Amino acid sequence: MSIIESSKFFQPKEFLCRCGCGKVFIHPDLIPTLERIREIYGRAMIITSGYRCPAHNAVIGGGPEHLRGEAADVYCAGDEDRFKFLSACFAVGIKRIGIDRTFVHVGISKTLLQPAVWLYGV
Repeated sequence: MSIIESSKFFQPKEFLCRCGCGKVFIHPDLIPTLERIREIYGRAMIITSGYRCPAHNAVIGGGPEHLRGEAADVYCAGDEDRFKFLSACFAVGIKRIGIDRTFVHVGISKTLLQPAVWLYGV
């Protein structure tokens, strides 16, 4: 059984590339990290983007973490929800966070060494 198949909160289909190619790759540390965030956050998490195939990532101008299954974008509705979610991310040690009006990028890359918090056109 894979790490995603044994997940308490997440299904493999949530992490499929959104272009419809059917490809998925999930770094072994991503799901346990998201589960720890979920436990602290205390609410369901909607994954808006998980793995991205190279073609899809290029079309949307994405970074390398989604290509390697090292990131997920999680839907957050409103400032209070986003604050609670970000607090959970910091509590588990997430150091790569992108913030948009409707989602938060959670990155677990160990090769992109610099911690970073960035905004997407907000």
